[in-house]
Amino acid sequence: MPVAKRVLWWVGALLSLGCLAWIIHRFIALGVLRAIKESAHAATLGESLLLAIPIYAGAVGVVALAWLTLQRGLARVYPPPGVSVAGYLVTQFGKYLPGNVAHYAGRHVVLRREGASHRSLVACALAEVALQLLAAILWAHPLLSRVLPASMMPWVLPVVLLGACTCAALGGLRGRIPLLARSVEAFHPAWLLAGLMSYAAFFAVMAFTLWLLCRGLGAHGPGYAYLAAVAAASWMAGFVVPGAPAGLGVREAAFLVLLRPSLPEADALLLAAAMRVATFGGDGLACLAGLAGWAAAKRTPPDSAAEP
Repeated sequence: MPVAKRVLWWVGALLSLGCLAWIIHRFIALGVLRAIKESAHAATLGESLLLAIPIYAGAVGVVALAWLTLQRGLARVYPPPGVSVAGYLVTQFGKYLPGNVAHYAGRHVVLRREGASHRSLVACALAEVALQLLAAILWAHPLLSRVLPASMMPWVLPVVLLGACTCAALGGLRGRIPLLARSVEAFHPAWLLAGLMSYAAFFAVMAFTLWLLCRGLGAHGPGYAYLAAVAAASWMAGFVVPGAPAGLGVREAAFLVLLRPSLPEADALLLAAAMRVATFGGDGLACLAGLAGWAAAKRTPPDSAAEP
């Protein structure tokens, strides 16, 4: 690896670790860790957290694999799988920076340097947002009745499916539509369907993380299906609010509103805090794995981008 790239790699690694230290400091300053420690269920909740953090890290790995499917669905040339996954895991931690867009910018810069085109990266990022929101809507559908008028509920899933079919049809006609031909290098719907299934699996693992923490708290009221809808809906709330780093504060507020019918407010607050610790710890663990994978991938020739 050239000296300049090695220096940039270390600068990025130190920046990621600095973000990690800053978030831990904020957790301590806000009393989040103290609240968990002083809880009557501190022991069982602590055990659940030790399990939840690596489980959520696995969920982040699922999202990184989904990125591979998007590359194969929308790009002609893309970096090797190891480089793509490692780069995704490392830059994903940038969502904790103010603005909640640093992970997109970082991923674009890193993978652009590894051979991916600007056009394909933009297309993959837009597809990622669309498919993640689609998967979240499918999981959160039971809770949308609290937000949308009752008359709209029967139309939610048909509209989502119609949108997906429309995108597939436009992709099939890509070569005949100049604007699409200039915007998207390739279009392979099967890979995009695999990406959608991966995002659905991500929300399933997130729901399992929340369910595990709920059991550690000693709360057995909310069932898995309800917790899955809460996890997806709170993720959407944090995603659509601009500027909130990783949805910080917004997702917790959504947790309180959605869990209030099933849990006492104090337990809902503690569960929201524990979920934030689990997701942050999982993202940090995934980032460290990405740094190790990136170093291993850069030691393995060739460095050229792969072609489908």
